[in-house]
Amino acid sequence: MDTELSFFQKLRNKLSVHRENNPGIFVFIFIIVINIVMIALSSGLLLLLPENADRTFLEMMRFAFTLMVNPSGRYQYSDYPISLIVTTIVVLLGMISLTGGTVGFVTNIITNVLVKSASSHRKLKMKKHIVILNYNHKVPSIIYDYCFDDMKNTYVVILSNKDENEVRHHIDNLFRAHQADKKFKNIIIRKGSPFSQLDLDTIGLKDARTILLMRSDIEENGTVQNNTKNSEFNVFKLFMFVNSYLGKSVTENMPCVIPEVSDKQSEKLIREYPFTAGNYCFPVNINELLGKIMAVTAVMPSLCDVLLHLIGFEGVEFYLKDIPESLSIADELKLQDSAMPILDIENKRLYISENETLIKNYGSGEYVLKKPLPDKKFIPCLANDKPKLLIIGSNNKLDYILDSLVCFKKEFPDFKMTVVLMDTEENAEKISHYSNSPEYGSLFDDDSSHVIVKDITEPFEETK
Repeated sequence: MDTELSFFQKLRNKLSVHRENNPGIFVFIFIIVINIVMIALSSGLLLLLPENADRTFLEMMRFAFTLMVNPSGRYQYSDYPISLIVTTIVVLLGMISLTGGTVGFVTNIITNVLVKSASSHRKLKMKKHIVILNYNHKVPSIIYDYCFDDMKNTYVVILSNKDENEVRHHIDNLFRAHQADKKFKNIIIRKGSPFSQLDLDTIGLKDARTILLMRSDIEENGTVQNNTKNSEFNVFKLFMFVNSYLGKSVTENMPCVIPEVSDKQSEKLIREYPFTAGNYCFPVNINELLGKIMAVTAVMPSLCDVLLHLIGFEGVEFYLKDIPESLSIADELKLQDSAMPILDIENKRLYISENETLIKNYGSGEYVLKKPLPDKKFIPCLANDKPKLLIIGSNNKLDYILDSLVCFKKEFPDFKMTVVLMDTEENAEKISHYSNSPEYGSLFDDDSSHVIVKDITEPFEETK
């Protein structure tokens, strides 16, 4: 899917953003343009007069502006009756555009435009932008990571039932907290319903490059609450609605749809649903991702920085480029000095690199890697000499944490690692179920020390 923006597409997106967020500036520019047109028209009329045959257009512009600003002035060098008519027309044009007689009228127009713009559903003339449907506390972080690599050419539209000023305040606060050089300006925030076809039409959903379907946060007494069942159902319902909306006009460059889910059942429903609106639909199970990240960093803490690079846009990234002609991955490893080719996908090659511009298709010559690849497979190790993981508490990420640890044990069967689960009395049955399950048997010792039931808010002795 082509995501590159042409110069005119970037210009149109930029104008759409500024028109949406700063309508008063556009009205002011419109008035200035009208005045310039009036002066140019007046100058052309004066230039047609017989006595001005030897004068230039710039001279007429100066004289026209003088007449329009000071109508009491006289056209002293005229011997022709038509001159009186033309100069009268010029004075009238000046009264329309430059004099104070129309100030109240123009002010009223500007006020109406600003009021209507704040609540309008004007269709955005944007292409290849990112659309976020619904809003929750993860959206500001997503926007920050999305635009970090290319802030100037990233355009985001948010449609939710949240107040626009509140959403923008959250986003600006995040950029300020990360000490970003400047806040993200290429963003349009609209209040509306993601289930409204009219609202989807106005944000150019069919012309977007990525659509994020977010779970909604429910606020109670100023705090964010997650009603998992309702949120999951609403995301699946929104997914079906968007599929139906996009499916009515399938084109070559359909948007990539990314629904946010939090359990295996919802993820399975979306993956098995007959998605007719193109070939790009990738549900993201946020709990699975977080669970696996927590499991990996628990076993190998030093990988935390690597994971932050890969899942964010600060540092190393993945890139897809055309496969260099007659150049295998093994050969290109000797030629690349700033990127590492990983695998080929159809006619593209996947690289990991710090900078996209440094990925080159070398035709000849050789380069020896400054840090050659190791001959042997990496052997992971814990950061200390206590190969025991204590997991305190349990939530919907625990399944995925244990699944990842089981995979790790299968990959490295000789690696000594045991897991201890600790939770309160009310969750004792839940953690005992995990420890007694054959699926997770490789993670626990044979004795009963792998389950601790107590008040986890109280101090406890270190597990040995």
